[in-house]
Amino acid sequence: MKKVALFLTGITLFTSASLMVSAQTAATPVVTKVADVAVDRTADHNTLRAMLIDAEKAINEGRFNDLEKYLDPNVTVVYQNAEVADGLAETKAFQERIFNKSNGVLKGISSKVTADKLTKFYGDTAIAYGTSLDHYSFVGGLEMDLTSKWTTTLVKENGVWKVVSLTFTSNLFENPLLANAKASAKYFGFGGLVAGLLIGFFGVRFFRKKK
Repeated sequence: MKKVALFLTGITLFTSASLMVSAQTAATPVVTKVADVAVDRTADHNTLRAMLIDAEKAINEGRFNDLEKYLDPNVTVVYQNAEVADGLAETKAFQERIFNKSNGVLKGISSKVTADKLTKFYGDTAIAYGTSLDHYSFVGGLEMDLTSKWTTTLVKENGVWKVVSLTFTSNLFENPLLANAKASAKYFGFGGLVAGLLIGFFGVRFFRKKK
């Protein structure tokens, strides 16, 4: 169960490129005030939206290496199990561990990432947050959906936006793993009740016969 949870949360690494670009462009120019100076952010929102479309397509087609162009070399990713990948090398290692053909557990993933609000800009720094709907296909045949919340910070350097930090969280009290655990608990609890009743019934009959 721990390994499954690790891979469930870890695979969301590959949605990181989607997360950073999930701001939606308004029909009219989006203006942000920085140091009391109005800045038209329409071009930035258009860029982020284009990145979202490209990133989601890469994820759903299994082209995870194509997402690296959206990540800063020093990117920090905090997964839902509290594991931290510090730098692009560690994020790639995490990816390879999940999809390893000899001992990996995940065959594929499809994702739909949306922003809860438009990206907030602070000069050449941007902050966004939203929701990620992911479907996981495991090597053993298990299929599972997971909903996560994310928050990401981007920095614009030489006209290019890059993700520098990314954090995922999920509902501690309502998720597929917890639902399965509850179902198992109910099953075994019911089985124990039936077994207890049967033991009691046959035990009474046994002692009556002896008398």
